[in-house]
Amino acid sequence: MFVASSYPATLAAEILREEKDNPRILIRAATAEEVLACYEATLASGPRVLIRRIEWQEHSAGEMVSDPVAVLWTGEVLFNRGPGEISSPLYALEAAAEAWAFGSALRLHAMGVCSAQVVCWHCAAPLAAQAIEKGDDEFDRLRGFWVSPIRSHEILPVWLPGVILENNIRGKVG
Repeated sequence: MFVASSYPATLAAEILREEKDNPRILIRAATAEEVLACYEATLASGPRVLIRRIEWQEHSAGEMVSDPVAVLWTGEVLFNRGPGEISSPLYALEAAAEAWAFGSALRLHAMGVCSAQVVCWHCAAPLAAQAIEKGDDEFDRLRGFWVSPIRSHEILPVWLPGVILENNIRGKVG
């Protein structure tokens, strides 16, 4: 795994053929799982927790709870038309969400891709590990609380190769 100075995505090098005089190496976008494996030791303690707090309430009659904020990330690919978008699972690492969005956008037909982005989520720290582990079902459950313990915080664009961007700039939609 590596990041090239002139290419703003995490890349992976894969040896396809190990011949001494004619090696074949594939350079490709790294997957979210590969990025997570590189940061396994860093992520052992869980998502980054901020000093900032989040207030949440499960039911209207329940008590308001205040917890530290854990930072979570999702990757998203937005479409020119159709259902609108696809989203990744929650990750504790921005680079993993970015790798998911970048790789997913590259696997789709360029004419249908509008853009890719990562979304930073602030989540009540005691609920963050379960949100990552259980995925969409837990995310939907938390978003349904009277006052949600998970809220979007920031959206950052993911750089995509020129072919996809040129199609969108010129208005060429599939």
